[in-house]
Amino acid sequence: MTRDSPDESPADKLLKMLGGKWVTASVCAFAELGLPELLAQGPVSVSELAARSGTDAANLARLIAVLVGLQVVARAPDDAVRLTDVGLCLTDGALGDLARYVGSEAQWRPFGHLAHAVKTGESAFELAHGAPLFEYLASHPADSDRYDRGVDAFTRETAAALCRTTELPSGACIVDVGGGRGSLLVELAKQLPESRGILFDLPHVVEGAEARFAAAGLGERLSVVGGDFRTAVPQGADVYVIKHVLHNWDDDQALALLRRCVASMPPDAVVLVVEGVLLPGDILDGTRLMDVEMMALFGRGHERSKQAFRALFRDAGLSLVASRPLIAGTRVLVGRRRGV
Repeated sequence: MTRDSPDESPADKLLKMLGGKWVTASVCAFAELGLPELLAQGPVSVSELAARSGTDAANLARLIAVLVGLQVVARAPDDAVRLTDVGLCLTDGALGDLARYVGSEAQWRPFGHLAHAVKTGESAFELAHGAPLFEYLASHPADSDRYDRGVDAFTRETAAALCRTTELPSGACIVDVGGGRGSLLVELAKQLPESRGILFDLPHVVEGAEARFAAAGLGERLSVVGGDFRTAVPQGADVYVIKHVLHNWDDDQALALLRRCVASMPPDAVVLVVEGVLLPGDILDGTRLMDVEMMALFGRGHERSKQAFRALFRDAGLSLVASRPLIAGTRVLVGRRRGV
């Protein structure tokens, strides 16, 4: 995508916006085909890359040309192709799994129904797939695995930023509420060697987490509790982390979850809410766009401003005592019991 020029017409600007689909699809296809991993081994010609990846050489050359323009890859003097620093982020262990999830059919289809979500307030995902997101994932293992891997990729980056920016009590017991497969706890436990962690999510979601904790050498410090945070959360922990959960829900459901955490935590415990925060005005950033994602996936789920979070915290019995940036517009909002 080229930069705006002073003499660019309104139609040119609009056509550039519509071309965003092509940009996203190109980047996701690059990851889906395993090309970042092949190029991570060193620069290679397009014809050789096509042979190694089993792709059509002519079509691959067309894709590579777009990715050069996007600065995902670059051409060496001998016309070989190499990864840029951006392209390295698309490898396994970085954000490659997130790109593969974003580019998956299950993720693309709901956006064909976005106008329906705007008109009715209903979930575009549910219209496209016949079931709410998490219900759909429970019955579609392949899509569930792709979703989990995509979330894990972003979670690893978030956990590293959380450790850099937030001082947690030594030896703290940390509950990850709605923590999925436990990737956040694994990263936190590696950075906080005296901490203990409890992964809390639906039983079918946390299935297999104990084995992953053991494989990471953390089986003695990290445990698993299956349950539904819509009814209760584990009691007595020092830290309750709620990462990218509240934006799935409307304000009533988000408030109910925060109140359950407050009812379960000791007086000196903290709640860490990890979410995007909408900036004042109509500034277009990742959180503003994620707000559309929540509309498509959940209908009533949405991102919130700092003022909205402050009100939720207050109504739940919490004071918002700190707000710190993490990555990609995500922030950690620190809450303590009011009056403590």
